[in-house]
Amino acid sequence: MVLSFNKLAFKYKILEESKIHTIRKDSEKQWHEGMDIHFWLGVPGKKESNPTPHQFATGKAKMVLEVYIHSKRNIVLIGGSSYGLQKAALEKFAINDGFRSWEEMKAYFPEEGYYRIIYFKEVKDILNNQLTIF
Repeated sequence: MVLSFNKLAFKYKILEESKIHTIRKDSEKQWHEGMDIHFWLGVPGKKESNPTPHQFATGKAKMVLEVYIHSKRNIVLIGGSSYGLQKAALEKFAINDGFRSWEEMKAYFPEEGYYRIIYFKEVKDILNNQLTIF
């Protein structure tokens, strides 16, 4: 399935593997673990865009989890957890998504809502059944 990005910086962060996930509205729950990912800069079919849309990588969805974000209250709940991320973890969460900071990320998610987080990198410690992203 196609994942398109509008920030050139995200392309390079995906290629250098510092952006390890993305957050999307996925109300129909189309994304699932193991799905092929076709990473695109821009929207396929919009050839008049600058830069010209193009596929720049492929990958696999390693894990897909529900995420609740309320940026005005600095609340992020991953995978149905009732434990909110603390300030340092919010910063790491934003950096893992390709932003420079939580403050920058909040501008992309100004409204409270439920999303899905699609991981491109293995982040689960199988032995301890824990996420290893923080």
